[in-house]
Amino acid sequence: MSACTGITASILINCDQPLVVGTKDILYLINRDDIDNIMFDSTLDSGINQLALSLNLISSRYIYKIEGRNNSNEPSAVLRKGRYFDTYEHKISFKVFGNGPEIKSQLESMIQAGNLVAIIENNYRGTGDASAFEIYGYNAGLEVIECSRVINDNDTQGAYSIVLKTPEQQGEPHLPYSLLAGDYTATKEMLNNLLAP
Repeated sequence: MSACTGITASILINCDQPLVVGTKDILYLINRDDIDNIMFDSTLDSGINQLALSLNLISSRYIYKIEGRNNSNEPSAVLRKGRYFDTYEHKISFKVFGNGPEIKSQLESMIQAGNLVAIIENNYRGTGDASAFEIYGYNAGLEVIECSRVINDNDTQGAYSIVLKTPEQQGEPHLPYSLLAGDYTATKEMLNNLLAP
């Protein structure tokens, strides 16, 4: 018997906690192959499980931080209607505010061999902080599809513009997963503990 169902609950506007636009200025990037596993909440009774409770990396592997500014991180998720299966395209546009040789080396590594997963922090935390953090690219990964730098751009002061996206030949089976390791503080601490030294 198929587990696929239609809608099973009402979707109401939360007047006490209305949506808030934007993301924080820290982007967390992980090499997809460095992820050991993600534990999901098995107690949810809403059909598809969208809540990750923990993120575990392979030993001696790390999360890498990209610092942005003034909402320079722009994540999105878009439905891809298919003939047989529907998937989602995860995409993150961000800026790299630097141009040293070590930065160029990291950018080229991402382009040549990158299969990445990204975690973003929304300004909107939602009920119980369950909307604060989201995971992009967990199933199919994200690849760099754009890397450009306009040196005379006054808005960016010559920053690199990078775009990560779900590969064209693949698709994410779900919208970005929410990540909540107990509460907001514990989730932030978990991510910070996994950051590269």
